[in-house]
Amino acid sequence: MGDQYSNGVIKESEPEEINVPPSTPIVNSATVNGANITVDFTPLAGAPGCAIGYLDIANPNASVVFSGGDCTSPRVITVPALGKTYRVFVRSFINASPIDSNPIDVIVP
Repeated sequence: MGDQYSNGVIKESEPEEINVPPSTPIVNSATVNGANITVDFTPLAGAPGCAIGYLDIANPNASVVFSGGDCTSPRVITVPALGKTYRVFVRSFINASPIDSNPIDVIVP
């Protein structure tokens, strides 16, 4: 917290630990149970809602599918087919601008 004076001698104080909220949502983990994927994430501070997005990464024509909702974590999504790998991420909006998390690839056996 800056310099401190003690008996006329300047001593450097210890740095303070400051917790800064993430600037993007963060996917911490994703676990599979059948066609359900449980996504544990850290939401973006101040975001009014969070959508979980996923797509079949083996399909070059795949579109991203979103499951909207609040930013409560964890959230469960249901994918349409077994035996595929899905790329999962969280999307938040701040001032109508989308902000995506890190993607995570999930194998659904």
